[in-house]
Amino acid sequence: MAGLHVVLVCHTELDFDGSWALYDRLQPRMEESLDRVAQATGRRPKVTHCLTGDFLFERLEEAFRLLEAGHEIGIHSHLPGAQRRPQHSYAGHYAYRLDRQGILHQDRMAGALREVAIAAGLPAPQTHVSGMFTFQSTTIAVLERAGFCVDCSLLPGVDKNRHPACGDFVLADNVRRPDPYAYRPDRDDPWTEGNASMIELPVSANLGGGDVAEQIASLRRRLEEGRAVDVFQSFWHHFEFADLGWTRGSFADAESFLAHCGREPLVQFSTAAEARAALERHGL
Repeated sequence: MAGLHVVLVCHTELDFDGSWALYDRLQPRMEESLDRVAQATGRRPKVTHCLTGDFLFERLEEAFRLLEAGHEIGIHSHLPGAQRRPQHSYAGHYAYRLDRQGILHQDRMAGALREVAIAAGLPAPQTHVSGMFTFQSTTIAVLERAGFCVDCSLLPGVDKNRHPACGDFVLADNVRRPDPYAYRPDRDDPWTEGNASMIELPVSANLGGGDVAEQIASLRRRLEEGRAVDVFQSFWHHFEFADLGWTRGSFADAESFLAHCGREPLVQFSTAAEARAALERHGL
């Protein structure tokens, strides 16, 4: 087996109150956890920080700091300014709507944000994750034309997923893609395999939620399958570690899981772009 790539994708976005307070308080703690994992295992976890437009415009220096620390900078196509309301709200005229071509406005925005990052001097972002896990039949084709190489937006096995902040808008119908294995989508039917230039890395776990023992068990099952190359994508938000009463994220649990990964000889920490390159070397 060539290895199982653990890819950590941070949806790096504004807090619910429209500030960066949670990021500023919790990002250092996450980095301390990553440092301890590196010291304990000799392997340093990498994070693919997918940034919103708000982050690109307001925290650009921080984006360069993350890049210089060895992480990847991608794009998170959240609707701009939505979190600046008292609570998450997507009720405006721009909110989750399909245009006359059946394309989601938010998907079109992803390419524009990629160009903003390039104009600011960041390496051309290769990786995308959608706001609110939107994933439509046209998503892959739109992202591909915009220049993205990797998408991390698919929640496998979800039937008519709705997010409470989005009202009746259907975010995705992923029931036809029940497993979390990386694949090359069909441009017209992205839940099936095809010949798109992009690679989809579906979600395997949530670093900021769930039982750490269950996550370790899931990782072990993937290792036991013995695939030539595999990707285990675990996403997280800063708010999940904020102890808001309804969040379950624990730095101790996240660190325990990552330390377990670091001790597995067939596991390596990769950015999303690095995982894609490994998949392509093995013929995907």
